[in-house]
Amino acid sequence: MPPDDRPDLFALYPSWWDTLPIWFGERIGEVEVHGNVICAGAAKVLYRPDYAAFDGSASPVGLEPTAAVIDEMDVADLVSERRHDYGWSLPGAGRVDMKLLPHPRHPARPLWDAGRIIPPGATERVTLRSPGSGRPFAIVFRLAPTRPMRLDVKVGSWQGSLEVAASDSWQHPRLEVPRSAAVADRVDVTVRAEAAERVSYHLWVVGWR
Repeated sequence: MPPDDRPDLFALYPSWWDTLPIWFGERIGEVEVHGNVICAGAAKVLYRPDYAAFDGSASPVGLEPTAAVIDEMDVADLVSERRHDYGWSLPGAGRVDMKLLPHPRHPARPLWDAGRIIPPGATERVTLRSPGSGRPFAIVFRLAPTRPMRLDVKVGSWQGSLEVAASDSWQHPRLEVPRSAAVADRVDVTVRAEAAERVSYHLWVVGWR
């Protein structure tokens, strides 16, 4: 949601919203509800929103100065998913989860992202822009796995793999893709982890100036 469209005030029954008012709101008051017939709670609570955890969520962390983002795929963002023909192979997969963790470069600041839960053996598929013309690029992932995993990635006909350690913080591992895979302006990508469930949060295509 663009910053100018974000609400200035939340008026919520907190029991309906799980961690949202805790993570993104400062309680400023409440209004008692008499004769409540929808079992929402005894009061509607007013919160002042705090969107600081969204800052930087759309960008990978740790890129060198000569790197440039060519494409961003925001998993669990329906607009971004449709734009990139995103999907997965197993029916019933793809439930949404979210995490609020310290920013990798600024630990005092939180960084939020949402993603989809992908079970072991399921394959994600997505179409991404590439630099084309035989130029090398990399795919950067945002992950926070609870156990080590190996991602098997296919970019067009090229196949590679990425080892990712378990961590309680955001990770942005990068898979280098050779020039031979960048033969068109868009490439079909599949991602699979045979032995581990994962939450897929974000993918970026990165090139170099």
